[in-house]
Amino acid sequence: MAARVPSSLPLDVPDGELVEPGVLRRFLYENVAVLAWYSAPTVSAIEEAYRLGLPLRQRYPRGGSIVHVLRGNRLTIMDAPARDAMVKAANDLGNYTAAVAAVLAVDGFLASAVRSVITGLRVRSKHDFEYRLHATSAEVISWLPQVNLAKTGVEIDPQRLLAVLQHAETSTGH
Repeated sequence: MAARVPSSLPLDVPDGELVEPGVLRRFLYENVAVLAWYSAPTVSAIEEAYRLGLPLRQRYPRGGSIVHVLRGNRLTIMDAPARDAMVKAANDLGNYTAAVAAVLAVDGFLASAVRSVITGLRVRSKHDFEYRLHATSAEVISWLPQVNLAKTGVEIDPQRLLAVLQHAETSTGH
């Protein structure tokens, strides 16, 4: 059974920041960046998301986590330059990254292909961080808050994170 957000929890989740129309919207909660991808990641979106993360990295110098929400009927496999940019961003973040989760809101052949690409990116990364693929946001909150706390010292409320993830899953890329 999927975790639900209690009705007493204020759902004043911000709309996030549109990084690149039709491609990426970014949401922040404490030291967690939630990246909602609506189509294949582009080099420009990856580079801009990395640049926009600088204030977060300054505010939380002990580290942070990232959740990629892959969704939308325009989602396709990223090209080689985008894969290279993603690996560069991961390597540039170095040991800052405590954990990375990906929620695959797609299925079938596309889900299999995306999993393969993500595994390839992980293998190419020079740094060791906790990493998991998930089918739902509820799976993320059963794992990420504990890892994030252990590695960064920052406590995140699982239900609040779930609200942000659900907002990312239903947001638009425009």
